[in-house]
Amino acid sequence: TDVFINPTARSLWWSFPEEISFTKHILPIFQQFSDAQWVNYGFSVQFGYSAPFDFTNKVFLKKLSQIIPCQPANELKKDIYQEFRRQIYDQFRLPTQTEPKFQPDPNSPTVQLWPWMYGDTVQLGGAPQDANQYLCLTNTQLMMLEKWVEGDFTDDLELPEDDSTHVDISTLYHHTHSTLEQYPTAEQPLELDRAAMHFCLGGAFHPGCEMTWPMRHATMYRAPFRIRPRTDNNPESNYGVQLSHKEVMDDNGPLYFNAPGDITRWMAVPWQTDTSSCRSGYIPKYDPFLPTFWPARVPNHVLTQQDYETVMDPKKSKQERLEAFNRRAVWLRGLPGEYLDQIREMITEFGKLGIVEKREGPKDPDFPDVIYVESGVGYEEPESLLNNLLCEYIPSANEARYWRERQERLGGG
Repeated sequence: TDVFINPTARSLWWSFPEEISFTKHILPIFQQFSDAQWVNYGFSVQFGYSAPFDFTNKVFLKKLSQIIPCQPANELKKDIYQEFRRQIYDQFRLPTQTEPKFQPDPNSPTVQLWPWMYGDTVQLGGAPQDANQYLCLTNTQLMMLEKWVEGDFTDDLELPEDDSTHVDISTLYHHTHSTLEQYPTAEQPLELDRAAMHFCLGGAFHPGCEMTWPMRHATMYRAPFRIRPRTDNNPESNYGVQLSHKEVMDDNGPLYFNAPGDITRWMAVPWQTDTSSCRSGYIPKYDPFLPTFWPARVPNHVLTQQDYETVMDPKKSKQERLEAFNRRAVWLRGLPGEYLDQIREMITEFGKLGIVEKREGPKDPDFPDVIYVESGVGYEEPESLLNNLLCEYIPSANEARYWRERQERLGGG
């Protein structure tokens, strides 16, 4: 949804909020980091339950949302938590203020910054050659965070008044409802759009199993969340064997009008092969689990059903339960053979992969009330839960250069 809003904002179809709401505009950004703990082990260590940046911790959330004026205030610190917010903001990978505007700075130490995800033109076989090596938040999200840092937002966070130390973030959005009928009639179409698009991948647009970079262009839309359709009066041109940048940006080009199949044609074909190829931790000396590509839709590391049962078993020792809770298995561990064998397997046996499902926790303060668990695995368990941790296929420098130049010809990036 964030990716769709960004070009909509640039086209003046969507006005930047006059008032920034903590729960509506800021908290969803942080929730995505916490939710990633169930699909990537690296995120679990830093953003998981009781981790250093646990955004489900009620004390932590209160510091993020509260505005308590300093007495006296000064230009550097208007309220007691402003520096805290600023240091959180400083963790994010920021765009440059030079042209082209809002492109990540290739000269900054980007890999350690948030989010820990590869970007559109990541090069895995050598030194980064492109500013889009790693993913950046959208321009709209960053502007909202800037307002938040300055204290120019509304603290509308309402935490439950009980003895719990943590909270399920999804229960804090008091501006949402549980059913469509509860929304005012005028808001229902937008909520239907949001429901359909919220679970789409927002990057990296490499491309692969996602709709990819054309969705960032405002010309793709006729209205907010509405694709501009191609009609019989403006048939698509025959681009020949090579699509030039000029043709891509032409007002009758592929970024302006779309017929059935025109959006998915930018994806990998078949998408399953690319899905199994893009994993995480491609520089093991840096981190074997990070950065990652699309963990929200293509999990990297998951909590198994067996470990979940251990966590839920009160007869087990606390040590056993904690070890089980903090253990993760590679989601693709069941794929057999080498690289080519595995991508073929993804096409024919995709249904054997596990599904990450929401389950209840054990009602124990050492564990969260909500746990996401892998279930429905059709493969026999390999000897190691870390089997297939890395994809052995890493493109050579020449291959990476080819794909980068190809994307430039297509107008990507």
